[in-house]
Amino acid sequence: MENILKLIEGNEHCVIATSSNDNPRASIMEYVIIDGNIVLSTTEDSIKGQNLKKNKKVSISIMKLPEYITIDGVMEELSEELKEKYYNIIAKKHPELIEMEKSGKLGKFLCYKLTDMTAYYSNMAEGFKPPLIAKL
Repeated sequence: MENILKLIEGNEHCVIATSSNDNPRASIMEYVIIDGNIVLSTTEDSIKGQNLKKNKKVSISIMKLPEYITIDGVMEELSEELKEKYYNIIAKKHPELIEMEKSGKLGKFLCYKLTDMTAYYSNMAEGFKPPLIAKL
């Protein structure tokens, strides 16, 4: 379990898979950890945003060789408190995104945390074997 948390906390990019009407979509995204939550955002009009409105089930993958993890879960909209913390982090890292959202160029942000998570962790340095499976 410690390896799983270290890998998640030691990165900030993932690939997220969403789907709608049996059409999958994989996208690279940046995530942040807030109060132990994996937090991601997208815009309302993006394909991810449209997919998440219809189907909140996702799968994300994080890799830092030789380790990698896939986490299946459900996206849940952020509380106002978490959303404020998220915006503060993003404003420091990417102030241009906040300005673009305020100007209307990006459209409305949708902010989510990953819940009901099952993680599948592997370390290729240990050879190929079944992943460690853990509920997070």
